[in-house]
Amino acid sequence: MGGRANQRLSQNREEMDDGYTKIAWVVSSAQRYTKKCIKMARKEKVQLVDELGFAEMLFSVGILDLNKVL
Repeated sequence: MGGRANQRLSQNREEMDDGYTKIAWVVSSAQRYTKKCIKMARKEKVQLVDELGFAEMLFSVGILDLNKVL
């Protein structure tokens, strides 16, 4: 996450201050994140989701919802 992304994240957090707990996410099709990115995400309290994590989320939630529709 570069300087511009960091700036937007801070701006979005300020605009969303409505009393709810919010977690910023970065979802990527990348296989892994760099150590620098992981360090920055921890500092900024951002949840990183890589391609495998995203696929697992889709399977665990998405397939259950598909069964309801069918």
